[in-house]
Amino acid sequence: MLPAKIRLTEQIIETIKAARISKRIPAAVLARRIERDDSYVSSLESGRLRTISSNDFVAILRFLHDIPEHEAIDKAEYLIESEHKAGSTSNQDTPAATATDSGNGAIAVSESPPIYQQHDAISGFAEPELINDMLHVLSELIHSFFVKDPKEAVYVVSSFIKTMQFDAAFAMNVLGIPFFALRELNADERKAVLNDLFNVYSKHLAIGNKKTICSSPDP
Repeated sequence: MLPAKIRLTEQIIETIKAARISKRIPAAVLARRIERDDSYVSSLESGRLRTISSNDFVAILRFLHDIPEHEAIDKAEYLIESEHKAGSTSNQDTPAATATDSGNGAIAVSESPPIYQQHDAISGFAEPELINDMLHVLSELIHSFFVKDPKEAVYVVSSFIKTMQFDAAFAMNVLGIPFFALRELNADERKAVLNDLFNVYSKHLAIGNKKTICSSPDP
């Protein structure tokens, strides 16, 4: 039997969000279907809400998965139970970790919903709602970076914005390089990658500076 109030864990939030995005359902539309105000689902997915009523949770699952109420209740119970088991296992087998450090120099952030992993440049799946959700995830990542290293975060993000203003397509293509494929590298190896990239940048910066000097009029 479901409790009256259900704690909104990361797994529950991501389950709702991934299903909603895969069905291309705007957050406001989902909120209206369960007779809530337009901002309710967005608040839920952003973590501003800590609990959800069992009635709302079941209604959301019914609508997103197009299933009868009894199946939605079973699904809700399964999600709650699996989260409880995962939490118990984690507490027994995993040492405590900080919120901002994963132990290898990387910033600890939640896994992106499966829909982002499935998205690619030729899929044609670029609905405004998907872009909005991607921007939300990006905002959370930048905030995590800022919490870990405020000075560096401000410098890097400011530089990126200036590069976007200079050439947005160029900046986005650089940002789109699949660095996540380097996940097996440790912190020192990742720094080596950054050093290699900086050397390439310095080489082309020198070429650009040389062009500027050559094109300058004689005094």
